[in-house]
Amino acid sequence: MKKLIILLFVFCGYMIGITSFSNTASASSEVTPALTKIDWIGNTYYKNVLEHGNIKRLKYNTFNTDLFNVSGTKNGEPIRTDIEPIYFGETKKGLVNNTDEEQTFSVPSFSKSVTYSKSTSISKNASFGLGKVEIPLLNELSATVNTSSTDTNTETETVTITSPSQSVKVPAHKTYGVKVYLNRIKYTGQFKLKASTWRNYEEITATVVRRVPTGHHTGYLDEKITYPIDYAYYKNTANFKENGVNYSSNSTSLEDAQEKYKNGTLRTTLSLEGDGEYTIENGTDFHVVIYDMSNNRTIKQYDKSIIE
Repeated sequence: MKKLIILLFVFCGYMIGITSFSNTASASSEVTPALTKIDWIGNTYYKNVLEHGNIKRLKYNTFNTDLFNVSGTKNGEPIRTDIEPIYFGETKKGLVNNTDEEQTFSVPSFSKSVTYSKSTSISKNASFGLGKVEIPLLNELSATVNTSSTDTNTETETVTITSPSQSVKVPAHKTYGVKVYLNRIKYTGQFKLKASTWRNYEEITATVVRRVPTGHHTGYLDEKITYPIDYAYYKNTANFKENGVNYSSNSTSLEDAQEKYKNGTLRTTLSLEGDGEYTIENGTDFHVVIYDMSNNRTIKQYDKSIIE
């Protein structure tokens, strides 16, 4: 049996080897961190309720909200958008079989380096200021989302795609041509972010150090007042909504919160939610067409989509 070796890129299977990886992010945009939003709420409560008369403020300590966990999930399935041609191969003389028997022609392996990119961006309501988080987006692929910036964060990765050898059978007295197309696929989608406190066995409190007159001519006494954020919620619920802070507690009223705080049973969770968008170039389309060169009739076609 006669075998002809043709240098051509034909898909039959593939192997991937990572050759390089990089991450690029532009300068951070101005964002309002989650902790800042919560402290705005606390300061409003302090000014409206605690600071009055001749009591002078000395220091306001921020709420102990360094207990946030940040997580993310994709919102719906990604949409396949642009297709970019990155390779085209074709036999020049064709696979010529001048014999009276069917012949098998071997196509050797071929490798091609392909660069993919992953880009993520968040809306202002997701600018928690709590660093970066990995989010699973497409199959087993994750992307890094920066909750401290509304700028686009882009990661690039170069992989080598290798097709193993493939056999093509050509009937007697026939000449077959082979065309191979390799396209890079782009996907777009949306994701959701959530930042929430997780140590619900501990109250979320702030401490105010204030100066109280003692009754003497120049006498003052520094006094510390520690209070949970629940008091601020029941005094001004709208302030939470305006700052995008979700409140959940086992208390039902200010009086109930005060009682539970006194006996150590107050349990409170704060959370913020936001959204963002992503673009991923991580798919490859192979189109292999085997055709009769005498009449351009397609004999066989292979179509394969690969998501890295």
